[in-house]
Amino acid sequence: VNYYNSVYILGTALFKRLFGVILTDNGVEFKNPNALEHTRPGLIRTHVFFCDPQASWQKPHVENNHTLFRGIAKSGTSFDDWTQQDVDLIFSHINAVKRKQFNGDNLDGKTPFDLMDSADEKNLLSALNLSPIPPDEVILSPKLIKHNRKSVGSNKGLISVIEAGSQLLLQTDWHAVY
Repeated sequence: VNYYNSVYILGTALFKRLFGVILTDNGVEFKNPNALEHTRPGLIRTHVFFCDPQASWQKPHVENNHTLFRGIAKSGTSFDDWTQQDVDLIFSHINAVKRKQFNGDNLDGKTPFDLMDSADEKNLLSALNLSPIPPDEVILSPKLIKHNRKSVGSNKGLISVIEAGSQLLLQTDWHAVY
């Protein structure tokens, strides 16, 4: 429940506008949906709905993002030495990838960042420390974290719950940002 309270970074009103409905799976990070749906005084801030078990097709954009994430953090990767900066960097790179589902008039597609153009959406990106990466600098392999450590140095620290952090972002899959 502690990580659900991180929605206060955005404020209840902004969170409610951006995340009116959350569609997710039955992962452990969502075993207390009431804590996400309601503020501490009990006011409704969102509505959580669950996909059917084994029905990844019900949220394919999120599954695509899981695939991109697993390109960087292979199954079995320990998150123990990751910092919040590492997580922010990973999701900045993932959201800098063009998606064909966002192609509109552009055959190459758009990135999730390209779709985040309202003031509320820009506030969300700022609150989550996400920023666009130039296309020719996107890295979607484990080298990303190694490269980051060489250029910035490692601030060994705890990250609250990697799944919780990514899930909060995952839920904006109407823009496929996480």
